[in-house]
Amino acid sequence: TRRPRCPVPLALEPGEPFAIVLECDKDKSPQPRFLYRALSCREWRVAAKASAAMTDASNGADALDQLFGILQAGLLGWENMTDPQTGDKVPFNPADLDTLLIIPEAMELMEKIMEGARPDSDAKKNSDSQP
Repeated sequence: TRRPRCPVPLALEPGEPFAIVLECDKDKSPQPRFLYRALSCREWRVAAKASAAMTDASNGADALDQLFGILQAGLLGWENMTDPQTGDKVPFNPADLDTLLIIPEAMELMEKIMEGARPDSDAKKNSDSQP
């Protein structure tokens, strides 16, 4: 879910989360959602190094550790996550993120985090018109 953004840098708005709904969950009601905050450039630099380490990893487990480390950065919470075996609400714990996703969903989540960190076109127009 995109919110209108003012021209303030997103990294300076730590209380302003953005929600991500995976494609496989779009038709569910209520929709399971991941809540993220924008990362600073410094945090993206760390994430980029982790991404490079993921690519260079000698085994799948190391690559997955790097991937989920990236996904945990900026993760504020989740909503409407239900344990399929018990029907109970899944309590938020960033360390449990890897129990909620399969690999293609984790990759989609990473792409959507990057999309969510970009200002939308209205915010860009507003920031371009600022003195």
